[in-house]
Amino acid sequence: MNLITESGTMTTTIVANEDKNKVFEICRDCSDGECAEWEEAVLLTLYPTTNEVQRFDLSTMHMVNHLEELGLNKVHFLYLFGRVCSARLSTRGIVVDEENLSYVEQALQKYKNARVIIGWGNSMSKSATAISAKKRILAMMDSREDSRLWQLGGNGLGATDNMHPLFMGIRYGNVKWELKPFEIPEELKATEEAKEPAETPTTGNVVVAKRVGKAKQAEKLRK
Repeated sequence: MNLITESGTMTTTIVANEDKNKVFEICRDCSDGECAEWEEAVLLTLYPTTNEVQRFDLSTMHMVNHLEELGLNKVHFLYLFGRVCSARLSTRGIVVDEENLSYVEQALQKYKNARVIIGWGNSMSKSATAISAKKRILAMMDSREDSRLWQLGGNGLGATDNMHPLFMGIRYGNVKWELKPFEIPEELKATEEAKEPAETPTTGNVVVAKRVGKAKQAEKLRK
């Protein structure tokens, strides 16, 4: 019996404010330093649920488990709201997070070759604040050379509404995931107000935390 050992590493980078109660980006990089343009993506979701590099929330776990079949090696998680929430974010009294949206705008330009995946699902679809933030982010795509948008789908699944990676993992965890084109629904198409840039706030003292760890380790038995 011949044994084959495979191993790999994943680098996790978190960009947060100094108090770490706001997270602007979490990057999961399984590329071992070599990442082609089509293997990098920006995933836009609702809000961060952790500020620790050694922790995986469920959305990240499902996404990382399907990276290979999606053809991705590196994913930048960006958000509608930057405040870290361990439970569901209450929509009562929330306001547009200008600081976070400013970071998203910069990141979309910085990662100019990355595919942009809309993964906020149907959550907060009735919140005027969330709708405004979504419109603002979608309007930012106009300034990118590659303005195409993608969403998560599955092999054999028909046309579906936009899905959050957590919902995809729970409902379609055993399905081969695919990237499918995202068509902006009428209710999220940018108005002139959404296209107008707001005053750009600074992100204050930004802290970047990074950790390199094992992403995968598998043994195969060959008879």
